[in-house]
Amino acid sequence: MFDASIYGQHETQISEAGEINLHKHFKHCTKNPKHENFIPVDTFSLEHLPDDCRDEELYDCVKILADLTVRILVRVTSPNRPDVWPGTNTPYPLHDLRGSNELKTGTGRLWMVSTFTQEQEERRASSITSCPCSKCRHSSNPSKIWGEFYVVTATHVVFDETEAKETSCRLFYNGETCPRVIIDGFDAYFDKALEYDRCWLRCATCDLELVQVVQEKIKSFDTLWEKLQEKFEPSRDEHKLAIVVSHPHGCSKQISVGQWVDKYNVAGDYKESKFTYTTCTCPGSSGAMVYFLGYSGGKYWLHLHFGGLNAELNHSGVGFDVAKNYDNVEEYDLENLSDEAVDDIMNKLLFESD
Repeated sequence: MFDASIYGQHETQISEAGEINLHKHFKHCTKNPKHENFIPVDTFSLEHLPDDCRDEELYDCVKILADLTVRILVRVTSPNRPDVWPGTNTPYPLHDLRGSNELKTGTGRLWMVSTFTQEQEERRASSITSCPCSKCRHSSNPSKIWGEFYVVTATHVVFDETEAKETSCRLFYNGETCPRVIIDGFDAYFDKALEYDRCWLRCATCDLELVQVVQEKIKSFDTLWEKLQEKFEPSRDEHKLAIVVSHPHGCSKQISVGQWVDKYNVAGDYKESKFTYTTCTCPGSSGAMVYFLGYSGGKYWLHLHFGGLNAELNHSGVGFDVAKNYDNVEEYDLENLSDEAVDDIMNKLLFESD
C-alpha cells in the first residue's frame, strides 16, 4: 500500500544551459530512453485507448485536454523554498537551487480565463490598469484590454509570486514546427496546505482571439468531462484508466496511457486521495493533470502529477475523487469585482469546505 506521506522524485526538468538544451535532455533520458510509450498529440487515435474504454467522447475529451495542456518555463528559483516537506525530513524539490537562475520546466493545464479592461480595473481599484504581459510591461502604449488565464500546476513547479513573475507558458506546443504561443505569468494562488502541492498561476495576454479560443475549449472539456464521469464512474475500479498529457523534458506535448495501481485516501471531507500509476512520465511532467477516468475532480480539484517512486511507478499529488458542488466559477462576474472580492471567491472555490 502506498504511503501518502512519502514523496518520490519530483519530475521538474532542470536545464543549466537554458531552453536550448532541452532536446539534449530528451535524447539522453534515462527513465524512458526511447520514449516508446509516449504518443505525439497529432498521432493519438481511438485505438490508443484500451478496448473497454474505446469511446469517441473520451477520445475527444483527451484531445481537448491536450489543447489545454501547456509547457511551463520558470526562469528563477525562489529563495523562499523550504528545506523539507512539512512534517517530514524529505528534502523539498529544488531547495538546493534557491536564489539561482537555472531554468526549469513543468506542465500545467489551462483552467479559467477572463477578459479585463482599464475601466473595469479602475472601478475595482486594482493596481493593474493595463495588460501585464511582458510585451505590454515594456511598452509605452500597453493594451487597455487583456485576458487573464489561470493555469493549474504543482506548487513545486511554481512555488511563489517570485517564481510566478518569472514564468511563461507555451500553448499548443504539439511539435517543433508549431508557432510559439506564449502567455506570461505575473501572480499566483496557492493551496493553503503546501503538501497538497497545487498552484493556480495567473498569466496575461493581449491576444483576445486566443482568449476566446481557450474559453471555448474549457467549456467543451467541462461538458465532456461531466458526461464521461457519469458514464464511467460505475466501472472506474475495473478499467483503472489513467491518462497523462505532459511536456517531457520541456519538449513537445505527449500523451501517455496506463492504469492506476493504488489509491490512498487522505483525511478530509471530500474524498481527498493520492494515486500511484504506471502511466509513463518523465522530467518535465511535474504538474500535469492525471486523468483518472471516473475519479478525477473535474474543474477545480485535479490530481496533478508529482513524480516517480521508481522506474515503473509514479504518484500524484492530492486531488478529489469527485468535484465539490460549488457553482461554476463562470457564474461569478470576476471582471467587475474588486480584487478583494475576487480573492474571496477564489478562496471559496479552491480552498474552503461547505
